[in-house]
Amino acid sequence: PHGTLHLTLTGVIAKSSNIGTVLAASQFQHKELYDYLRRFGLGTRTNIGVRGESSGVLNNWRNWSQINQDTIAFGQGLAVNAVQMAAAVNTIANGGVYVSPSLVKGEATTSGGQTVGSDTSKTHRVVSARAAKLTAQMMESVTNPDTGTAAGAAIDGYRVAGKTGTAQRVGKTCR
Repeated sequence: PHGTLHLTLTGVIAKSSNIGTVLAASQFQHKELYDYLRRFGLGTRTNIGVRGESSGVLNNWRNWSQINQDTIAFGQGLAVNAVQMAAAVNTIANGGVYVSPSLVKGEATTSGGQTVGSDTSKTHRVVSARAAKLTAQMMESVTNPDTGTAAGAAIDGYRVAGKTGTAQRVGKTCR
């Protein structure tokens, strides 16, 4: 119809379409989407050995209404910490395999007795290698000057992938 914008899933990601992500997520049952998000490491501490690490917010799927799933789909119905986000994106870059993040190369013991480090990292498959490759290609469209919303993040001579997000702040000074 006239005036209607039709986007592919790549277009949804490139243009950061909240409506598009809601439509894509509607293909999942609540538990199915929740399980995927958990496998990407969201809603649970990464256990990198830093005191006070937040688990973020991913409410139990049994408590979701459709509006909860919709807002989770475009990123406002959940909260993640920076390490969780980096690990989730790394899963896509790593061919669909989640690698538990670490800040220490090798192995170390925290003052609390927790063993941490890259030698203790665990892995598990989240999505197929094909799905990860396609997702990475879609994420490259975000920094494409012709199609994306974050063309300023492009780097000449390099393949750059990205995902824009919507942030909210508390108060005028974010305190």
